[in-house]
Amino acid sequence: WTCTADGSCDYLGPQWLEYTGVPAGEQLGHGWLNQVHSEDRDRTSERWHDAVAQGGTFDVEFRIRRHDGSYRWFKTRATPLRDNAGRIVKWFGTHTDINELRHSEEQVRQSERRFRQIVEYSLNGILLVNEQGVITLANPQAARQFRTTPEELIGTVVESLIPERAREHHRRDRQHFDTETVAQTMGIGRKLTALRRDGTTFPVEICLQMLTMPEGDVVMATIIDISDRIQTELNLKESISEKETLLKEIHHRVKNNMQLLSSLLRLQSNRIT
Repeated sequence: WTCTADGSCDYLGPQWLEYTGVPAGEQLGHGWLNQVHSEDRDRTSERWHDAVAQGGTFDVEFRIRRHDGSYRWFKTRATPLRDNAGRIVKWFGTHTDINELRHSEEQVRQSERRFRQIVEYSLNGILLVNEQGVITLANPQAARQFRTTPEELIGTVVESLIPERAREHHRRDRQHFDTETVAQTMGIGRKLTALRRDGTTFPVEICLQMLTMPEGDVVMATIIDISDRIQTELNLKESISEKETLLKEIHHRVKNNMQLLSSLLRLQSNRIT
C-alpha cells in the first residue's frame, strides 16, 4: 500500500482488498481505518499521524477485520520516500500477518503467569537462579525461611545463602549443574546448611531443576527446611535409646529375680531332704 505525503492512502494492494472484501474506493484516504479493530483504531490512527508529522518510520501491530468478520493480528510498517531536498513525496507500507505469533506469545505469557502463581503460593521456598548464580526470583516462603524479603533476595548471588566454608564447593557444583545439556528434574535431595540474613543457620534439603525461560536457562531451587524432621529423628532416636535402656534394666532385674528364685527353690529342696 502507498500513501501521499500527507498520509492519505492512494493505493491498496490486491491482497488487502481480497482479505478485507471491501472495495478500494471505500478504503482510500483514511477509510482503511474502518477495517481496524475498534480497540486498536485510535492508537493506530494516532501513531500514523505522528509518523506523518515527524517523518519517521511507522511500525505498529493491530488487528484487521477479515471479509468473514473475524480479526487477525498484523504488523504494519511504512517508510517515507524523500526527494533530493529531503521532502517526503510518498509513503510505502506493508502488512505482515502475525496472528499465530501473537497467540503463541500470549500462550507463553499465560504459562509464565500460571508458573509464577504456583511459585508464589508454594509451601516450599523457591528460588530461580540464572547462569551467573544470581537470584532472579524468590517466593514469599523462601523469604520467610531466610528471614528477609523477596526483594532483598533478588539480585544477590545464591552463594550468599550458604555458610562461607561451603561456598566454593557449592559454586563448583552449580557450574557443573549449569552445563548439563538435558533439561530435566534432577531430584538431587541433598542435605545442606543454609545461612539466614541474621547469621543463623538451618538444615535444608535442596531439589534442583533446569528450566528454559524467556530470559534464558535458569535453575529452579526448591528449598525444604528440615529442622523439624531432624528434631523428630533425634527425638525418635532418644526414645529408642531410652526404651533399649529400660529393656536392658528389665532384663537384668528379671535375671536377678530368677537367680534368687532358683536359689530359694534349691534351699527349700535341701530342707525337705
